[in-house]
Amino acid sequence: MCTVSILALPGVGPSYRLVTSRDEQRTRAPGEPPAWRTLGGVRVLSPRDPVGGGTWVATTDGGVTLCLLNGNLGRPVALPKRARSRGELIERLIGLDSIEAMIDATRGESLDPYPPFRLVAIVPVRGEGAGVRIADLFWDRAAPVWTLDHAAPICFVSSGLGDDRVVPRLGLFDSMVRGERRPSAQDAFHDHVWPERPEISVRMSREDARTVSITAVTVLCGPDGGAQVTYEYRPVADGVGGALASGRHNG
Repeated sequence: MCTVSILALPGVGPSYRLVTSRDEQRTRAPGEPPAWRTLGGVRVLSPRDPVGGGTWVATTDGGVTLCLLNGNLGRPVALPKRARSRGELIERLIGLDSIEAMIDATRGESLDPYPPFRLVAIVPVRGEGAGVRIADLFWDRAAPVWTLDHAAPICFVSSGLGDDRVVPRLGLFDSMVRGERRPSAQDAFHDHVWPERPEISVRMSREDARTVSITAVTVLCGPDGGAQVTYEYRPVADGVGGALASGRHNG
């Protein structure tokens, strides 16, 4: 359960800002704040899920970001008998530096151990044709489907109530962010609550689950292959309207 939005940022190189709202069961242990670690043979900044052992978002020091959402189709799906944490997928793929390499990796391995998910990949492209490539992989327990070359700004949504239930978030994103294309508008979107519909709001709350944190990832890429990576990790207090506690992590 998540909402993920992406903006392209002006700059010398291909730069962008991703924000992810993490929605989880109220009984789940809190995530660990972002820290630099080595995953897939590369240096990565990411928070950590102490339950599943993986993460829901990670960025390399070269500017590649992977972000995970659950997939909830609104219909019964046969789950694996011994399901693996979807958060492991980021750790297994984050060392790859192109969308094509990620496609090959997911075609070459079985995804059967994983419940449904959507994996969003952002890869800066430097040199000729410089820009930010955005793609996503959706796994519905039947066949992996990659969608390539999304244009920013873009938003992805999911909900334990069924992904179709939170489609109104996309219209809200269009009205709040698409025209403005500013980080402040993006932040306001992720903090938005419909008082009469808190269960499907971006900053959601219902009896069994709520938005537990909001993570803003800013990647400023230079033309030489380096990147300045900043994570702003904001735990959300219990209950809609609770305070946000900010913490910045730079690399």
